[in-house]
Amino acid sequence: MNKIMYIFLSGSGIDKLIHDIIPQIEADSHGIKVVGMCFFDGNAKVLSQKEVVGKRLAELCREKNIQLMVAETGDLEKTVELDRQQVKRRTTPAQCAVITVLDGEQVACFPDLYAALGDNRPDYIISL
Repeated sequence: MNKIMYIFLSGSGIDKLIHDIIPQIEADSHGIKVVGMCFFDGNAKVLSQKEVVGKRLAELCREKNIQLMVAETGDLEKTVELDRQQVKRRTTPAQCAVITVLDGEQVACFPDLYAALGDNRPDYIISL
């Protein structure tokens, strides 16, 4: 089966995630194996432990072995700030701290995409 990674760039992409992608993955009817999801800009807020969608997504990602990522320093810090977690912040493009959100889910940074996916690399990447 082909593998895909989603990159969420817009609010409408998050809407598709909530109303289409998550329910299809939960029902095993998505038609393609999702191996990763990356959240850019303000979209990273769905990864907060305070978000119902975030909790649902965390459970699904653990169950289906889907790697979660945030795009860059600003998004990482916003997500951490939402959950008031203390982590070592990324200070240069070569540094990235993996953080824990979503009830224990570990989230990497976008520059670590291929290392985080390992041998589970996508055949396709779709941005929404």
